[in-house]
Amino acid sequence: NKMMGLRDYINICDALGLHITFKGIGEDGTISGLSKGDRLLFIESLSRAIGIQLRELWESRSDEDIYWYELLQVHKTIAAYKEANFKIDFTDLLNQFIESGTAPNCPILIVDEAQDLSPIQWKVVDKLAENAEEVYVAGDDDQAIFCWAGANPKQLIELPGNREVLPLSYRVPPLIQDVANDIVSRIGSRIP
Repeated sequence: NKMMGLRDYINICDALGLHITFKGIGEDGTISGLSKGDRLLFIESLSRAIGIQLRELWESRSDEDIYWYELLQVHKTIAAYKEANFKIDFTDLLNQFIESGTAPNCPILIVDEAQDLSPIQWKVVDKLAENAEEVYVAGDDDQAIFCWAGANPKQLIELPGNREVLPLSYRVPPLIQDVANDIVSRIGSRIP
């Protein structure tokens, strides 16, 4: 009951006179076609997930009908609402762990789908790794699908340590794999 939910965001948007649909983000990460309220909430949330100042993120976007004063008002209203109602969201939860949490002692930390971690999630992994005896990170930079949400496969590519690239795919027939390899070979920064 302390986590922000749909009703909380509806209350905030109602207070601001914003329409929201929560229909989601397109497969390619585009947020066009959604309501202005959806886009404002997305940008506000994204800035915190990727650790970029709200103004800097806003300036880097080409969304022409999002004005700075509107975005700032949404940001301040969300913060005030959370404070007044003793609420937090997922990003707040991650930040609390990073800032004051203690990583459990564990013999092995396994991180999967690492290509889709946002910068704040990488900080959580770093924190958890502090008390882990061994750390295994699995991911496929060719399968990064959450770049629109702040994931950066470059962090996986540049991760130090021993690397094992699996030589064979059991997921698709060789003919399909050949076509896929031809397509992904056009990606500039990747691990073959």
